[in-house]
Amino acid sequence: MIDKVRELALKTLYQIDAENAYSNIILDKIINENRKQLTDKDLGLISELVYGVTTWKLTLDTIIKKYSKIRLKKISLWIINILRMGVYQIIFLDKIPKSAAVNESVNLAKRYGHSSSANFVNAILRKVEKVDYEELFLKLNNTNTIQKQSTESTNLTQEQSLSVIFSMPEWIVKKLIEEYGLEIAKEICKNSNLKPKTTIRINNLKTNKEELKKLLEERNIEYKETDLMDFLILNKIKNKLNSQIKELNNIIRKLTEISDKERIADEVVMLLDVISDSTINSKYNQMKLENNREVFNNVCELNRKYNLDLCLENKTIFEISKQLKEKISNKELQLKEI
Repeated sequence: MIDKVRELALKTLYQIDAENAYSNIILDKIINENRKQLTDKDLGLISELVYGVTTWKLTLDTIIKKYSKIRLKKISLWIINILRMGVYQIIFLDKIPKSAAVNESVNLAKRYGHSSSANFVNAILRKVEKVDYEELFLKLNNTNTIQKQSTESTNLTQEQSLSVIFSMPEWIVKKLIEEYGLEIAKEICKNSNLKPKTTIRINNLKTNKEELKKLLEERNIEYKETDLMDFLILNKIKNKLNSQIKELNNIIRKLTEISDKERIADEVVMLLDVISDSTINSKYNQMKLENNREVFNNVCELNRKYNLDLCLENKTIFEISKQLKEKISNKELQLKEI
């Protein structure tokens, strides 16, 4: 039986490579199409596999080359991505047993390849161990090791060594070394692969730090103070679709609702000013709205944007002005776009 989560991750990776698609857009699309079948845990694993394989692709391919007699370019996109997922789980995901990573990868290979593909995947993944990455990483112990390796057994330059160790394009590594030197380039490459923390900035026009902290605490969202005054780091936020992010969105909605309504009211008032300027005399006041294209277009846009439900057909400018004023006084403005 095929594991649904790994299969969705595989389909995402395939589309990224086949269509040169953006990983976040394709991942969101596939998750949304299958959202009802997935738990928060499933969402976390899919994101981990997709972003993990995408981040470490150069390193994963280097390890696959070590055991594959077939050139990577000759391996189908389905199978190479199955191998990358398998190697990533073995090397980087400690909570997933190697046996599970191998077996699930073989099952995927049977569906998206053929029997020999499954045997090929099985043979390579059973040879892969964490030490394969550790051997690459040991080259970073000191500069002499890298320089020695570059002229002896591996024939790798300094740029190539850092590239395969940190899965960083060689041209970027070369540029970093030229700009900052080898040691700083190592640190930049190393830190570039660290998982970013979820950080939010306080909008002091809509709230303040204490109010936001109180709202986060009420919803059991853990946070940490930073050295920067207007920033907070959120803890244990793994996927933007999980329940805590939904709670965070609710907070944002609550904080912006009042100011957005005020902004809409301001736009209505500005439009009323335009109408007022246009209605200098009673004859113009009775002109049909559609006969004044500028005002008509502005009213239509406002009506559509904020779902005001204005009745525009065969109405005079005076009548539309009256409707707008009623919307404000009765507080009937309904947000269509927040």
